[in-house]
Amino acid sequence: MIEVLKNIGGGAGTTSSLMRVLGLDEKSLNSILGLLLSEGLVDEVFFECHSCDNCPFRESCDPGLRSDLRRVRVYVLTGKARKLLSETEW
Repeated sequence: MIEVLKNIGGGAGTTSSLMRVLGLDEKSLNSILGLLLSEGLVDEVFFECHSCDNCPFRESCDPGLRSDLRRVRVYVLTGKARKLLSETEW
């Protein structure tokens, strides 16, 4: 679970990037993310964009209803998680 937090904090905030970096399957990762969400350690942020050209999430975003619109879900650390990571030596 700490490795997931560290990777989210390091910029791997999409489900697909976390699965790739950590070598987890989707079911396992979703279980961990659900726990982190319920504990208030991560937040889920959704945003829509119209151009993938310069988007850092272009490799891992989910297609929206229209081909020119993408809906991206990103996980971000909360203050609680940042504090936990800074106070704990892993």
